[in-house]
Amino acid sequence: MKRLLVIFSLFFSLICLASPAVAANGAMPGIPGMDDCDSIVLRTSEGWWLQVYRDGSGSYGFGTDIGRVEAEMGTFVFKEVYEETSKAAAIERKSAEGPYVAVSYYLPESHSAQEYYMTGGRKYAAGLFRSARENAASPTNDFEERQHKKIEEFWKKGPFKP
Repeated sequence: MKRLLVIFSLFFSLICLASPAVAANGAMPGIPGMDDCDSIVLRTSEGWWLQVYRDGSGSYGFGTDIGRVEAEMGTFVFKEVYEETSKAAAIERKSAEGPYVAVSYYLPESHSAQEYYMTGGRKYAAGLFRSARENAASPTNDFEERQHKKIEEFWKKGPFKP
């Protein structure tokens, strides 16, 4: 009987560990609190990325190139972005084959963060990308001008779509 109890306890523990728990605020455990976050980064399977800062500014780009387009302060409401993305965050993707949006929450002075996958968040993320594009800051030098043109070409070839 004792052996059966031990086996059952181990089995139950494994099930609990494998099932992602949800924190009291509706966010995945491990996601820093909103007040602790410095920025939120979304990354799509198509290669687009978007970074949102506490002041509502941001930047977006494509691939690993250093080129990016800055979005004006006030483009985003940080609290809303945090709440929407953290509610939709999961540790694993629903499908290894389908498109996805990943989200990371960066602390001040950090250079890496845990990546989560948004479940059903593609439409919301697409709206964030559109807002960033619509509120793009004007380039201030030749380098930024070239980067804006380059990213605009990527957008014309294949914008992020929900």
